[in-house]
Parts: sequence; structure tokens; C-alpha cells
Amino acid sequence: MGFTKLRSRLICCIFSFLPLLIQADETDYLTFHYTDAHGLPQNSIKGIAPDNLGFVWLITERGVVRFDGHKRFKLPDSLSARLESERMTSLHADSVPGALWAHTASSQWVYLYDGTARIVSRTAPPLHDRISWERPVNDFSTGLPNRYPNPKIENLRMGDIRGAHHVIKQDSIAWYPSGAAAPTVCIPNPGESFWQFVSLADGLYYIKDLHHVLSIDTLGTIRPVRIVGDLAAEQPNGDFSLFWNNAADQLFVHVNDNLYWLRPDRQGNLLSSRILSGFDVEANRIVVIYFDIAHERLMLGSDSKGLFVLRRKHFSVIRSPEMPPHDIYYTQLVLKDGSVLTDYGKRYDTAGRCRVMPAFSSMDRQYAHVYDADDRLWTLTADTLFCHLALGDRLLQKAPNPEPGRVLFQPRGHNLLFGSFEGGVFQWNHDTGTFTLLARLPSAISLIQQADAENVWIGTTKGLYRFHIGTKTAYPITGLKRHHIRSLHQDETQPSRLWICTEQRGVFLYEDNVVYPMPMDEGGVLRSAHCILEDQRGYFWISTNKGLLWVHKQHLLDFREPQAMKPHYFHFGVDDGFATNEFNGGCNPCAIKLPNGMFSFPSLDGLVWFHPDSIRGEWPTGPLLVDGVNLDGTAIPARDSIQLPSNFSRLNLTISMPYASDLKNIRLEYAISSGTGKAQWLRLNPADHTLSINDLSSGYHTVTFKMRQGWQADDFHHHSITLYVTPRFYETTWFLVVLTALCIAVGWAIIRLRTRFILHQNEQLSLKVASHSAKLAQQQSLQQLFSASMVHDIRAPLNYVVQALKGIYAHSQAEEGPLAQEIQLVYDSTQQIFRYSNNLSQLARVMLNTHRIRFSAVSLHAIAQKQFKLFNPIATAAGTSLVNRILPSFIVHSNEEILSIILHNLLDNATKFTKNGFVYVSAETDGDVYALKVVDTGTGMSGSEVERYSNPANSQPKKLSGENGGLGLLLVWHMVKLIHGRMTITSAIGQGTAITITFASRRTS
Repeated sequence: MGFTKLRSRLICCIFSFLPLLIQADETDYLTFHYTDAHGLPQNSIKGIAPDNLGFVWLITERGVVRFDGHKRFKLPDSLSARLESERMTSLHADSVPGALWAHTASSQWVYLYDGTARIVSRTAPPLHDRISWERPVNDFSTGLPNRYPNPKIENLRMGDIRGAHHVIKQDSIAWYPSGAAAPTVCIPNPGESFWQFVSLADGLYYIKDLHHVLSIDTLGTIRPVRIVGDLAAEQPNGDFSLFWNNAADQLFVHVNDNLYWLRPDRQGNLLSSRILSGFDVEANRIVVIYFDIAHERLMLGSDSKGLFVLRRKHFSVIRSPEMPPHDIYYTQLVLKDGSVLTDYGKRYDTAGRCRVMPAFSSMDRQYAHVYDADDRLWTLTADTLFCHLALGDRLLQKAPNPEPGRVLFQPRGHNLLFGSFEGGVFQWNHDTGTFTLLARLPSAISLIQQADAENVWIGTTKGLYRFHIGTKTAYPITGLKRHHIRSLHQDETQPSRLWICTEQRGVFLYEDNVVYPMPMDEGGVLRSAHCILEDQRGYFWISTNKGLLWVHKQHLLDFREPQAMKPHYFHFGVDDGFATNEFNGGCNPCAIKLPNGMFSFPSLDGLVWFHPDSIRGEWPTGPLLVDGVNLDGTAIPARDSIQLPSNFSRLNLTISMPYASDLKNIRLEYAISSGTGKAQWLRLNPADHTLSINDLSSGYHTVTFKMRQGWQADDFHHHSITLYVTPRFYETTWFLVVLTALCIAVGWAIIRLRTRFILHQNEQLSLKVASHSAKLAQQQSLQQLFSASMVHDIRAPLNYVVQALKGIYAHSQAEEGPLAQEIQLVYDSTQQIFRYSNNLSQLARVMLNTHRIRFSAVSLHAIAQKQFKLFNPIATAAGTSLVNRILPSFIVHSNEEILSIILHNLLDNATKFTKNGFVYVSAETDGDVYALKVVDTGTGMSGSEVERYSNPANSQPKKLSGENGGLGLLLVWHMVKLIHGRMTITSAIGQGTAITITFASRRTS
């Protein structure tokens, strides 16, 4: 079953219970007439039907055209260039839901689906197996009225172009299920003419006249049915015309200047509804009709005058019948009998009929009508205040205005208040018939409205005030200074909220002493807000200079919070039934609610009346279609994925959607994402819904479009396409690979050259170092040889002197006196010098042979005893005892000369700084580790001295020449390093010193 047939059956069920369509004449519709001047390729319309996406397709003498609604016609790109003939002959439904076929005069077929059109040849597989091409194309029914009568017709096929269908012959009717090559049912033909058969929802009907209708089902059952509903009630007589839209599966009857829509009901009868009256079908040469049921929109195709689109009116414009009319309205008031009193005494009943009240017609323009507590009717003109009975039948009194002004208000519990252009607030005194000045505000009064029992709101051209009538005190509202107040609306669910309409500043909310500015709509229509009325569903209706806005109140309240979603303002304009988009304000009250629930807004051309609860608003519900892609001035096919060259200049993407209402209600946004970061939503150009892109990096990008489809935050339809920008040569993989390899090669070459250069430099440096080292070694060797030679040369004569002095000292022992003592002193000093020279000789030998120091078994006891012999005289002279605690059997493997130098210098320091004390020398072992320890009871060293001599490498040279160590300890430290030992000093001032030499036994050099 085709999509259109399924839809028709569903609608039949709905409308059999809910007759939503009321009888309507042409004035209930807005008529839009489109011709080739508005984008039609030609003015002869031969078929109208929607596709699966909701786009309406028209066929003409110059090809197919897609009607997106609201003056937007789309010709399929380059289709005409591929057609042998642009002349279309018929439009047919397909078995695929929402698919259409357009047939050309050259027997080509154009497939219409998903908002696009493509040519399918005769031999294409989708058609070749399912359609018989042996008979002329006119055998396919093209709907009624028949535009191509064929007197030689033998067979007439009615149904889907590729699905189930009937074949009507002169004498029989056959039923072919979808895909069947042979009929399953064949019955005699009960009719007389091919052109009185119609097919609706798989059922076949023969309409001889409006009182004789036969139904033929798929089982071959023939039974009479009735036309019920509006058409039956009217009892039409005379000629009638059948309009059967075979592509849309819709049937219409035109009779007596009325158009009826027929569809099967649940009982099998044809239910009729009158949907149009007063439209001259014949004069406009209408040949095809399509009815958009969901939006109550009629589309009438003419064979010479183009397309007529009729939209149901939801707003009524009330005008006076006078000529010329004075329909610029400001003030309104619901009288006690329910009628509406307006300017110049025009009084309208609830049906919109006008009657002029003589008592008011002679007045100047009236700016306010109010009732007082005694139901007296007060009317304000530019210079006079009038008082009438409740229905304005009789004038009771009048008085001049104290100052020029347009504001009159009756507060609860008080007398009338009058506001002037000079900021004066006056109160009417009924007893004296005069005005009393209550206050003078700094700017002109624009309105007065009740706040509470004792206060009123006073709006001015430069702010809003809360005015206490009893104390005559005005309190300005902070945040509205210099704002021209147009009207106030006290929230019906929360009276503490006050909604404020201003001139050029939009709408504000005043609540809890805080003023909240409401966001503007995209077109800035809200800037000129006049007044607000609230309906029972919680929506605001706001009149402006550019139409009527409809917004959810809760969305405005939500906007008080940070990060709230911006509310959407639904727009109504002249295409919805207004005579003008410019409404009026500056009057009090500005808009009113009628007793029957209707709203009434004044405009520059009549009063606009409507039932707010009956208006749902037509949202764009269809899908988004990217069907216009232009790359650098050249049109390319529209696809879900588009590849772009790297050097493209501009890409234009045009978005289409089936929407025939006010384009201001299309909120279309887009975001471009590349997989990283959060995409930013931006408004698409509302003029032509085209996105221009001129700068994209290489790679994949996702362009997402979203369109609002309702009031809620998630009421959006999304559509995405993928753009792939070809990488530039330097962004390709092969280029990166080559570049990487080149960089590696260059880097390797640089490193190699640098390495060779460094190696060469190192080689040159090594040669220089070796040369300098050789020179230094030679110099050091010469110095050491010189030192050794000098020591040797000094040692020999010095030894002779010592021996001579020894003999002299021996001979002088027998003599007493000073000479013997002097000789002894000279002998001791000379002997000490000899010992130092001998020690220096040993040190010179060691320094000359540091590169080949030999280790052998050494007796530490013997070395100590030998040194004791040298230092005993000095120690004895100082009252110091030398004690050797090393066992004679204590043998170590080390260098005897180095150990002698170490022990000599340690004993030298110990005997030098110890008076009347002791010097101990001891040794101990722990495996292969030996410890030689020299302890004295001398003066000791400070902590800083201990630190310096323990780590002489980290100390400054000038600090290593103190009294308690001097160069002796520094020499010991270096000697210890030669035997791979470690020197430890423990000392304190006045507590002596203990020096421990720790070294390992070494059996090899």
C-alpha cells in the first residue's frame, strides 16, 4: 500500500470522529498566488503531490519544480539539460511510501524522492520488470479532470506506478496485487465512462453522480455507498466536477461554488467536508488540487495561471464598514454588555459587527475609556474628560483637562487619576468637578496601573515609579531610569512579578526589587514591544511594530538564571492574517481579553482578534536537506560526504526544508567540528539559509545543522555532512615520510661531521696535552733529580760535620763549663739537620719512583724504633716519653720508605707539640686492613684544623700552614694516598691528638 493511501486511511479514521474542518469561505483563507514571476518555471500546473520528506512537487510544461513553501521554488540542478523534453504530462505515486514519478512527453521518467529528482530511463531495472510498455502511456490514469482524453483507449491503469493497481477495460475490471503478473480478481465493468472512476486507498469508486456511487474492493465486491457529511447535507443539484489527485490519493468535488474534500470513512462511505467557498475554480482554470491536512493549506494548480496557495486564517482583522475607514485603533474597553468600545465610538459585538455610537462619533480621538466604581463610563480626549452612562447612551458631564495628557485610570478605592505630558499626576474630585494636583514627576506620564490597595504604578517616558496615593509620594524603580515605559503586565500566576514593555529596550521583569532584562529575538522585533497578554497555557502574546510575538513565559523566567537557554519567540505577521504588522501602543489598556476568551490587539489597520488556545503555531517539522553545493562558483552534487581541494576559495552550502509559514520562525544554526575541542553554534544566514566556508584546514570536518522544531530545549532536528579537505603536498603522508627521512639523513650527516670534527679536535688536543705532559714530566723529573742531587750533596758533608762534632763532643765530656754545653747544643742541632736531610732524601726517592712503588713485608716495630732513635733526644729534652706499643712480630705488606716518612712526620709533630707528656705508637689489624696509630698528650687541634687537615683537597692552601700541623700533615696526607690509605684525625684543644693511618695489605706493586 502506498504512503499516500495509508495516510488517507488514517485520516479517514481520525476525521470520522473529529470533524476538525469547519465550513469555510474564501475569507477564512489567506490566498497567495504564484506565477513564473515568483520562481515557477511555467504557469501550467499539471500535478501536485508531496514526497517522503514533505517537499511538494509540481509538474509543469517546463519540467518539475519543488515548492518548499513561502515563495521558495527549487528547480532540480541540471535536470532540464538531460531531458529530451521538459514538458511533463503526468504525476504518479510509487509503491515506495512518499516516492513519486513524473512522466515527460518524450516518455522519460523522473523519480522524485528525498527532496531530489533524477531521471530513470525506460530500461532501468526498477521500472522494466514492473511496468508494461506495450500500451500507450495514456493508459496510465493521470487523475481527474482528465487532461489527455484518448478516444481509442482500451485499458486504463489506476493505482501505484509500480505496485498494486486496477486495470479497467471497456467490459471488465481486474485487480493486480503488488508484483503480480496476472490479476487475482476480474469482474464486469459496472461503469459507463473511464473518467468517472477514482482510486482511493486501494479502493475503486465509480461516481456516476453525487447520489449514485459504487465501491469496488480488492475482492471484486461491488456495493453502493453514500456521500455523507457536508456535501450530503447541502443537497447539491446541477453539474459537479471531480478533482482526483492520483499522486496524492485525494478526491475533491466542486459544486455550487463550494469545494468538498472526500475520503472513505469507517463504514465505507465517502465522508465530505466543505473546505472552501467563494473561490472561482473555473475562472482560475484549476485542474489539480492538493490539501495539506496537517496545516490546513490548499494548493490549487491552474493550467494557465500558476499556483494558488490558500492558508487557513487563525487571526481575524476587525474593521469598520465606513468609507473611507478609520481603522487606526488605540484604546479599547469591554462594555457591560460584552461589546467592545473603540476609538470614535465604534462598538463591536463578539461577531465583529460594528455599530457607531453617536455620542462618541463627534468627539476628537479618544485615548482612554474607563469605568469608575459607580459604572460610569469616562472618556478622555486630548483636551476634555467626558462622563457617560455605562453603555455610553447619555452624557452626564464633561470637564477640561488640567494639562494636555492621554492617561486616565480608575484606582481601587480612590477617585480617577489623570497623567499629563508635563509629568503631572492629578486626581478627579467628584464633588467639585475639578482636578487636584498630587505630584509632579520629571517626565511625561505614559500609563497608570494598579499595584496594590494603596499604590499605583506610574510609567513615564523616563522611568517607572511606585506611587503611594495617600502620601502622594513617588518611588523610582532602580534600573529603569530613562526607559520609556509603554505598558505593564502583572503576572497572573505570581502578582509580585511585573512585566514591563519599553520603547526600543524590549521587555523587562521586575521581581523582588530586581530588574531583569529579557533577551531580544534574532530580528530585534521585541525592541518595539507594546503590550502583553497571557493565555491560560502560560504563554505571552506580545504586540510590536513588526508583528505579534508568542513566547513561553517559563522560558523567560528561566532566563533569570546564568547559562539559561535563550527563549524562542514565535512570530506571526501579515502572512498569518494581519492587515499590517504594525500594532499600536501608548494606550491604557493596550490589549484586552473579551468575555468569550478572545484576545484583541489594536493595530494601524483594524483590531486583531483571535482565540489563543486554538493557535498551535506551525513549526518547521520537516527534515533538513543540503541540496545546494557551490564550490568556487561551480555547482557540484550534494552528498553526505564532500571532498574539497586544498586550494578551494569558497564553499556555499544551501539548506532547504519544507516550511510554508513565517521564515522568521526558522531558527537554523550550524557548527563545524574537527574532532578536537567543543564546536560553537552560530546562526545561519536567515535570508537564504546559505553557509559560506572559505577557510578549512586539511582533513575531515563535520558540519552539523540544527533547526528548532518546538518549545522545549531538545526540540531540534539535526543533520550533518562531512567535508574532507585534501591535504596540501606538504601535509601528505609521503611528504612527511620523505621530510622525516631527509631530516634524519641531514641530522646523521651533521652528527657524523660534528663527531669527526670533535674527534679531530680531541686528537689535536691529545697531542698538545701529551706534548705539555711530556714537558711537565721532564721538568718535574729535572726538579726531582735536582732536589735529590742537592739533598745528596748536602747530606755527605753534613754527615761529615755530624761525625766531627760527635768526636769533639766526646772529647768535651771531660771538661766542664759553657764550652761543653755549646758544643753539645751545636751537635744536637746539626744531628737534627742531618736527620731532616736524610728524611728529605727518602722523600725524594719516593717522589722519583711514584709510578713504580714496590710493596714488601715491613716490620712496623722496626720502623718505629728507628724513628724513636732520632726523636728520643728531642723528646727527652722536652720531658716527653716515646712509647712503642707495636709488637716486633707485627708485619705488614707495604712500602717501607713511605711508612718511614709518614711515621717520621707524625712523630715530629707529636714531639714538637708535647711537653712533659707521652707519645704512643701502636698498630692493629682487621684482616688485610691495618691501622697505624700515633697518639700524643700535647696541645691538641681545634675542630676547624681537624676538618682542614682531614680534607686538605677541599681547603685553601694558605690555611694548611697552621701551628699544629703545617706542611708535615699535608705531606703525610699525600703519602697515605700513595699506599691507598686513609688518615683520620681525632683531637681537641688541650686534650692531645690521635692520628690513625688505615691502609690495606698489598702484596703487589
